[in-house]
Amino acid sequence: FLAKFSVECIVTLGQVLFQLVASFWLMGFRQNFLLFLLVNYVLGLASTSIGLFVGSMVENPDVAAELMPALIVPQLLFAGVFIQVNLIPEFLRWAQYLCSLTYAIRLVLLNEFSECADNSEFPNPCEQTLQYAGVDEMPTYAYWIILFAIMAVFRVVAIVMLKKKASF
Repeated sequence: FLAKFSVECIVTLGQVLFQLVASFWLMGFRQNFLLFLLVNYVLGLASTSIGLFVGSMVENPDVAAELMPALIVPQLLFAGVFIQVNLIPEFLRWAQYLCSLTYAIRLVLLNEFSECADNSEFPNPCEQTLQYAGVDEMPTYAYWIILFAIMAVFRVVAIVMLKKKASF
């Protein structure tokens, strides 16, 4: 399992690096490329951990593939990609904290817009973007810890589930 994880780390880094080299400068980001790469890399590892967990839960790989949209769509909805988090009904808002994409987006927004926020009396678009995304709910290090925790917890649970399924 450790060998698979090692290879997966290298493959994920290559995929993320290829994607970001092609898109980072085209999109006009102003943040540090290496920090953006690190956020996307950890998000990729967390996502593969969730996929590994789902794959270990079911007997048939086709069922795992059918369950993936049920994991991806809520990530997009609750992370604030399509609608602001404060527009999600309060009784559903708790689901944002289960999504790894939420924490990655908040880290990227902090890196991209925190420098242009100022303390003038006029509304600043950067401050408004950060406020609408709920970035100020936690300190930056908490987002990193949670992303790494998601990655580790889902991998460990997947190992336990696979070990229980194994028959010798």
